Amino acid sequence: MSDFPPSRLAEPPAGQGSPARLIALIVLAVGLIGGAVLLGGWMWELGRGVQPLEVRPADRRVPLRASDLVALEPRLLVRTDAETVSKSRGRDGRIELAYRYEHPDPDLPLTILCQTIVLPTVELAESEFFQLEAVSVRSLARLSPSTSFAPAHDVYRWGDHSSFGFVTQAGQPAGLLLIARKDQHVVSVRITGLALDAGQAASLLEPFLETVATYEP
Repeated sequence: MSDFPPSRLAEPPAGQGSPARLIALIVLAVGLIGGAVLLGGWMWELGRGVQPLEVRPADRRVPLRASDLVALEPRLLVRTDAETVSKSRGRDGRIELAYRYEHPDPDLPLTILCQTIVLPTVELAESEFFQLEAVSVRSLARLSPSTSFAPAHDVYRWGDHSSFGFVTQAGQPAGLLLIARKDQHVVSVRITGLALDAGQAASLLEPFLETVATYEP
């Protein structure tokens, strides 16, 4: 028989907790740290004037997507894990819907960036159009030294303001770029890694732009 009273046998040594209590404390600490990281990320976005919003099923039907290009490129097997859709509200009241697709096959280096922005006023939309036009053209030069923009404004026009042209790489057709505004809606579409002619570009853009014209975020 033990010399210790039964009540003393159940107590851990002084200064130590039971294994169950230690595990519970560890789980609580991990949860608090994870929550702080998520909250910190959200607050960081909010500090920039950007508030993430839920992407509704109706929002997902708006962008020009990789699946829209399948008829033009038989080699394209769309990977849903290669596409993202996000939605946010800016400090100035804008709602931005952004779609991105990066095809994982190096033999078909297709990238699609599609941005739809709805602004509170026509004046803000006009300013956004001109800023986005300048930034988008400059961003092409950062893709590679051989990538450039060939303006073709007479080939395709839409809305109140538009800037359209073809992306070229080493002088060869390799995509398109459209920046356009209609009323308070501003759009940006950039496709790289796939040669498109004027007719193909129009067949891709028109259904998307018809949807944008009536989009209510």
